[in-house]
Amino acid sequence: MRGTCVGNFTIDKNLTLTGIQGAILDGNQTGSTVTVTSGAQARLVAFTITNGRNFNGSGVLNINGSTSTLDRSTVTDNTSVFTGGGIFNDGTSTLTLTNSTVQRNTATSTGGIDNRGTVRLTRSTVRNNTSSSDSGGIYNGGSLTLTNSTVSGNTATSPGGGGIFNDGTLTMTRTTVRGNTADFGGGIYNRNAATLTLSSVVGNTANGGPGSGGGIFNSGSTVMLDRTLVRNNTPDNCSPENTISGCTN
Repeated sequence: MRGTCVGNFTIDKNLTLTGIQGAILDGNQTGSTVTVTSGAQARLVAFTITNGRNFNGSGVLNINGSTSTLDRSTVTDNTSVFTGGGIFNDGTSTLTLTNSTVQRNTATSTGGIDNRGTVRLTRSTVRNNTSSSDSGGIYNGGSLTLTNSTVSGNTATSPGGGGIFNDGTLTMTRTTVRGNTADFGGGIYNRNAATLTLSSVVGNTANGGPGSGGGIFNSGSTVMLDRTLVRNNTPDNCSPENTISGCTN
């Protein structure tokens, strides 16, 4: 497929699509640009997915036990009325991003990716997404794995999670969370189990004053740091103090 295709695209059977020479799927502000449903296995290669507007998942809506893979693709400039400006992945579904980018998407809650099921990012970037409440970059209510990836420049307000808001199981390996902003948990707001290995949480900002967790705000749960750097966050690296072993302010 090449050129720009305008409309709302529903995939309900197993399908692989490959874009040629900068192919664009344009949602024309009339719903989710791409919906994968009915347990379909969909693979989209080398596409820009843009200009969707829906209640949830305006760029990609992955639902009803579906499995979607984005490879060398960009989900950009989509807007959700509620959540998952870029992508919404429901509790029965699996989403994989490889060498892909989710950027400049907006929503009331969760600008970039809202995950309730299983999401894996490898060599991918979530950047410059905006939410007017929690989860600027990624909300995780299921299982989220990031490998060799970057979460940067995302913005949220209250309760927080500029980069990542974790309500499920978060595993990060060789991944950077940098330059994100929220009221609490500028980099990461954690309410469940998070393991960070060979990663970094640097240069993030929380606007809630002292104790608001510029790097990581840990809300009564567990964060494991393994050879991971949490530094140069404002106003502090980790909060509440002494709740994350190996993190100092």
